Amino acid sequence: MSDNIAAYHSKQCPFDVIVITSPDEKSALAVRELIISSCGQFPSNYLEENASTSVLESKDGTLYISTSDPYGVRMGSGGGTIAALAEADHEFLKRNCTKLPTVLICHAGGESSRSPTQIALGKAWTSLPVVFRHERDELTGASFSTRVSNPTSLLIDSLSVLFENVPKGSVIVAASDVLLSFGGEENRLNFDDIEKNGDNINNRVIGISVPAPLETAKNHGVFVVESGCSSNERLEKWEMRPTHRVLQKPSRKEMLEIVEPPCTFQHSNGTTESENEVSAEHLAWIDTGVITFLPGAAATLRELSRSSLKLCTWQGIKQMHEDSRSFMDQSKSSRAKRRSEALSLVQFAKLHAPKICLYSDILHSLRTTAGNRELPVHDDVMSTIQKALSELELVTCVIPSGSFIHLGTSGELLDFLSLGTSGINRNEGQDATSNVEAFGRSIFLTRRALACLTSNESNVIQSSVVLNTCVRSNNSNIAIGCDSLIEHSMVQQDNGLSIAFEVGDRCLVSGLRPNIKGSSLRVPSGICLQVLPLTSSGLHATSANRAFACLCFGVDDEIKAVPPKTVFGVDFKRFLQLAGLEDSDLWDDVDKRMIWNAKIIPVFHEDDEMKLDLSFLEWIHFLVDNSKAAEGETASMYYKSMPEFQQWKNSPRLSISELRDHVNPEAEVLHRKSIMCNGVQCNKPLLAVTERRNEPCNLDYILDFVSNTFSTKNILLWEFSEVRSFLCELERVIWRSAEERCFDIVGRGFMTMSLLLSDINDSLNKPISTDIDLDTSVNHHDYAVLASLSGPFWRRSKSELLSIKDGKIGPYALSFNRSDILGCCAFLEKAASFMVGRCVRGNDLQVQISASAKPITPDTTVVASAPSRIDLSGGWTDTPPISFEHGGRVACLAVTVDERRPLQARCCLTRSKGILLRTESRALMDGELVSSSEVRIERLQDMKDYNDPLGECSLLKCALIYLGLTTAHDISAYPSHCIQPYLNNFCQREKLESDVGLEIVSVSLLPTGSGMGGSSILGGCIVAAIARCIGVTLNKDNLVHAVLMLEQMLTTGGGWQDQIGGLFGGLKLGTSDADIVLKTNILQYNLTSEVRDELSRRLALVFTGKPRLAKGILQNVLRRWARRNSDIVRTVHELVCGASEAVDSLMKGDLNRLGSCMSSYWEHKKIMAGLESGVEPDFVKSLLTLLYSRGDVVGGTLCGAGGEYIMNLQLFQD
Repeated sequence: MSDNIAAYHSKQCPFDVIVITSPDEKSALAVRELIISSCGQFPSNYLEENASTSVLESKDGTLYISTSDPYGVRMGSGGGTIAALAEADHEFLKRNCTKLPTVLICHAGGESSRSPTQIALGKAWTSLPVVFRHERDELTGASFSTRVSNPTSLLIDSLSVLFENVPKGSVIVAASDVLLSFGGEENRLNFDDIEKNGDNINNRVIGISVPAPLETAKNHGVFVVESGCSSNERLEKWEMRPTHRVLQKPSRKEMLEIVEPPCTFQHSNGTTESENEVSAEHLAWIDTGVITFLPGAAATLRELSRSSLKLCTWQGIKQMHEDSRSFMDQSKSSRAKRRSEALSLVQFAKLHAPKICLYSDILHSLRTTAGNRELPVHDDVMSTIQKALSELELVTCVIPSGSFIHLGTSGELLDFLSLGTSGINRNEGQDATSNVEAFGRSIFLTRRALACLTSNESNVIQSSVVLNTCVRSNNSNIAIGCDSLIEHSMVQQDNGLSIAFEVGDRCLVSGLRPNIKGSSLRVPSGICLQVLPLTSSGLHATSANRAFACLCFGVDDEIKAVPPKTVFGVDFKRFLQLAGLEDSDLWDDVDKRMIWNAKIIPVFHEDDEMKLDLSFLEWIHFLVDNSKAAEGETASMYYKSMPEFQQWKNSPRLSISELRDHVNPEAEVLHRKSIMCNGVQCNKPLLAVTERRNEPCNLDYILDFVSNTFSTKNILLWEFSEVRSFLCELERVIWRSAEERCFDIVGRGFMTMSLLLSDINDSLNKPISTDIDLDTSVNHHDYAVLASLSGPFWRRSKSELLSIKDGKIGPYALSFNRSDILGCCAFLEKAASFMVGRCVRGNDLQVQISASAKPITPDTTVVASAPSRIDLSGGWTDTPPISFEHGGRVACLAVTVDERRPLQARCCLTRSKGILLRTESRALMDGELVSSSEVRIERLQDMKDYNDPLGECSLLKCALIYLGLTTAHDISAYPSHCIQPYLNNFCQREKLESDVGLEIVSVSLLPTGSGMGGSSILGGCIVAAIARCIGVTLNKDNLVHAVLMLEQMLTTGGGWQDQIGGLFGGLKLGTSDADIVLKTNILQYNLTSEVRDELSRRLALVFTGKPRLAKGILQNVLRRWARRNSDIVRTVHELVCGASEAVDSLMKGDLNRLGSCMSSYWEHKKIMAGLESGVEPDFVKSLLTLLYSRGDVVGGTLCGAGGEYIMNLQLFQD
């Protein structure tokens, strides 16, 4: 399938009229909806305005006629062709057209007896998931989408290219229950070139033929052509060949024995085990079912429709019926008159309309090089047909690159979908491994189309195919096995309950309705299950509620085998034995007993709650799983006693042969349409974001789509509407929420987008490290734009954001380049962190800090010191956005280390100019200097790395900015400005003649990354010291919030537990409510001296000697929280409860219970970070295991975030 075929609907159709036939009138009425949705361009409300018509006019003027054989008479493919042609001419000429139309007639085929799941609409409408190219969507920019196509639509597309310049007035007849591919554009038939070669083609009939293996050809028609393509003759493109003869379902032996001219030819099929040997497959030119009557030959058909074959047409039958009644009215015979009056129009048609086969009667009557075949003549009508057609020459157009696939059975359909999509995940440019795979590529076959699978736990095997299906099972699991097909199904509960949905290997499941009764639906391997609506006047209509037939059989059951071999995939005799059934339970008095006419299809009605009970499947599941193992009378008694079996046995039952008369095809089409319209909507997952729900924004359906959708270097997955539509909708949510100042929603939107793009990249086997360095992945210009998101000029920020090179949000970010995706995800995650900062700060865009006291005198030093803290339970719930989206609670203790306060800040107002910043890390034991850094601030540009957590003295710089020395905007806008005016104003010295300076030193006796809150508590000390130095009074509550702001500026994104733990003494329970304006509360507890002494004796801090930075683990936790998977939401809730339990244990002096709380706390920490994050180093895991096994400890946790190189906390036993 070339790109021009995928875009066929944007071109002018070469056919004036396309007639699509169906097995009966009710099917013809139903498939109009499918014609509109898949075969042409029609207004969306076309049928609403043209409800009763069978003639549909597309936007390009092409007439589509949905019809059937007149008056329900089965006239054969030849009689149906004559009827369709007469109807096409009649409808076309009614529109004041003077020339006869070019007509395409697509026959839908028979009763689908070997493929019962297509019985409602016919095999011509078998649903196939394909990629479709369309005009670029102005809103999303998408150029591709997936759609549910069908053989009829694909056939029209292919033939529209093949016959692009077919002579006007021609008639093309095709069988639409097969799949055809004619190669690329080089195989477009050029009738002008044929005429230039001197050939008079006007009276020709052309049979279209493609090569096929003899095993396939033996079940179809075969053309024997002159100058056949032998092993030494290779065709590059199509050729017109004289037809020697036409064979109908010839045996393999018969084809091989025909040598003059040869019927078969050989085609290289690659190398065998011996590399020098080449295997060659015998092929024949198969009749594709496409027969072309060029204008002169078409005129002969039209003449026959007006004369000898008039009784094959709607108007002809009606006219002759009226003529016969008129004749009888004039007759003197009263008996003849009474018989005429009793004979209805339908009865008249059934009595007099001839049955003619397009292939055995019409095709075999045409002239070939072997001479006209002697055909048996039954009556004068056939004699007239043969005489008229014998003047027409039959030629064969052989297309060597074409393909032919016939989907005769349900098993063949599953095999085609499995093999046809097997190359989806193969590397670009790699050759197909089979003809079926090559065919699948040619029509852009894919595994997902209009599919939405969302669940708490999903196990969908990649080789499964899902189309036009929505399965929502958020609290249960979805499992779909290998090579299974799920189509046209809606599985969900309106009451919010979930249903477990399990489908085995190689199953076909179709037509499931919502609100299935029960908590699970299991379909065993190898089973076809289809729920079909029945007409209200159908058989067994014993209830006012809607009736459904549950068509259930084995994929490989031979439907017309006599006697039956298997049923439900189980040996038939064994089935009868286990079920305790007799032949009379399944058949009425019929001669040929087969699955086709066995009453095995149960009929069920919806109950009063509109639910459908399919529990009989549990019996079939048990039967399939245990039929071979079960033996004897005991097993039979067990099967018969199962209530699910009794449900099946006691329900009204139909046979497959009866089903066609009672199925409601119109209701089935409407069901499928309702899923297309309502099943997959990108706004539903977004409700979790927009309504601030602590539940997943489940986007599994997008990732499932990406992993299972056909793509090439020319069709990128990013260009699909399924991906871009969601991203565009999410982008609209972001901007709308920003305008409404709902910055928590904006932040979650950015984070959701980042995670989705990262997951898409992972699904394409290009995994992104979970430890993305957000700072190095975002360039300086982009960072400045992000920083402006925190400012007052949101509208300008949005404009700048959209103008960033390559785009970094929504569909503009889509690219296959890994580095681009990495930068995009980092950009979006950084944007989310800025939105979190806005929420932490509250709605006030400018932090107001005002002096409430006089600054200290020059050469005076202010010292602020604090203990460290240990967290007992509840950590991570204090971290924004968790702390304000869910609400947080942390139990913590302020502790000295070796009886010393390990954290200190000094601030001195000096008489020298400028600012000197210094950080010192000293040894705990003797205070010896381990490392230090020093920065002198003379201009604003010296402050530019304030937000780099690895920058020198960055924490001190953030404190100065927070307290009002300068702003992030001024640092960016005026980097060369001298710092002194800012400093004089900052120190309330702007009215004095002398300048002042500041010296600020921070000292930590804790190793970096100890997990004891060192950086946050130190930040509180720094702010307190500077504030007192410049005359600003801050209480401890102000300090808690100040440290939050410092960490937002520093982009480390910490929570509030560290500063609460270290700046407030003793045991505390810190809390924050679920409110987008973050506000903390502190409850302090006084421990008894006995509890304090015992705790000091039993509590030990163990330093591993390997520090680490918490930021990487923090990023991973926030990503996991953004996903809102149920285990994370549950863990956060348990962390909150655990904090209260830890405090209660201490207050009651139950330290063993406290140890248990701490152990649970550590398990919760690991869940939050994810084991893949390295939260629990191997040596820590081994140490804890050893201590627990020896009974040395009753509980323990790792301080802080966890991860490598951290302080280890253990609680010793008595």
